[in-house]
Amino acid sequence: MKFEYKVYNLDLKYPFGISREIKSSVNRVITKISYDYKGITYSGYGEAAPSSFYGESTDTVIAYYKWVEDSKILEKTPYELTDINLKLSSMAGNMSAKAGIDVALYDLLAKMHDIPLYKYLGLNKKSSKTSYTIDIANIESILRKTGDALIEGYDILKVKLGTDMDDEIIFSIRQAAPEVDIRVDANCAWDLKKALKMIKILEKYDIELIEQPLAHDNYKDLQILRHSTNIPIIVDESCVTCEDVIKLYGMVDGINLKLSKNGGITNCIKMVNIARACKMSVMIGCFLETSLGISAASHMASLVDYIDLDGCLLLKEDPFGLMKFVKSEIIVSENPGLTNASLF
Repeated sequence: MKFEYKVYNLDLKYPFGISREIKSSVNRVITKISYDYKGITYSGYGEAAPSSFYGESTDTVIAYYKWVEDSKILEKTPYELTDINLKLSSMAGNMSAKAGIDVALYDLLAKMHDIPLYKYLGLNKKSSKTSYTIDIANIESILRKTGDALIEGYDILKVKLGTDMDDEIIFSIRQAAPEVDIRVDANCAWDLKKALKMIKILEKYDIELIEQPLAHDNYKDLQILRHSTNIPIIVDESCVTCEDVIKLYGMVDGINLKLSKNGGITNCIKMVNIARACKMSVMIGCFLETSLGISAASHMASLVDYIDLDGCLLLKEDPFGLMKFVKSEIIVSENPGLTNASLF
C-alpha cells in the first residue's frame, strides 16, 4: 500500500471558545492510502484532528506517520487491518494519528467492494439530527449565534459552559430558543460544588444532558453528581480508551466518542459494545474537523443515541464539501466508501 498525508490549515468562521481555550484556526492532517486491486488503484482517506489536551499536535502526528513509514507497517494488504492496528498500537497515545490511518483503511476497503462505509461495517443507514454548538463568548455574540442556528433550522443546541456567567448564558439561550433541545458541555471546568449549584439551575430549563461537568480524572465526584440529578451525565474527556469505559461503569449515564480522540472506527466500535454491556448511552462527537472526518463518523450513526457532528459547519471554508445537511439532519452518503472524489 502507498501511504501519503497532507496538512491543512483551516480558519474558523468565528473564534471558537470553550472553558480552557479559544481558537481561530486549526491544523488537520489528511491521510491517503492507495492499493491496487484487480487492476484498479483505489484510495482511502482519513483525518487526524490532533488536540493538545491529549498531548497531540500536527508535529506529533507527522512524527508518528514517519515512524509508521520507517516501520513498514503499511506494507501489507488492507485486509490485514486488524494486524495493522495491533502494530499501530505498539506506540502509546497518538490517537488522532491512528484514527487517520484506521479510517483511511476502512474507506479503502469499502471502495474496493463498491459499497458505502456503513454497509462495509455491517451497519444500517441512519440519517440523524446533529446538535449545533454555541461556544463561549459574550451574551450578545451567543444570542446572535443562537439566532443564526435557529434560522438555519437547527433544533438541538450544544451550549458550552464553564464561565462565571453560566447561569446567564443558559437563561438567555432558553429565553431566545424556548422550543429547542439543549445539551450543555462544561469541558471539565466545574468542581463538585459548582456542578451541584449548576445542576439546580439547569433543572429549571429542561436540559437534555450534561457533558463532562468535572475534571477528566475526577471519578469520585462523578458518581456523587450522577445521583444528584435526573439529567443524564455524559463524559468526553474522561473516556479515551476501552479501559476507561469499564472504569466509568456506574459513575455516568453515557460516553461521548470521537474518532480522533479514541483512535478510529475500530476502537470506537469496541467502546460502543463495552458501553452497551455497561448499560451506558453513547454519543458520537467530533472536533473542529473537515467534512471528511465528519462523514466517517456519520456512517456510525446507527450505533449511537446522540449525534454531535457539526465540526465542519464551524469552518470558514470546508476543503472537501462531503457532507449534506438538511436543516439539522445529516444525510449519510451512498457513495462507495466515504467519497468517490480524489481529495489530493
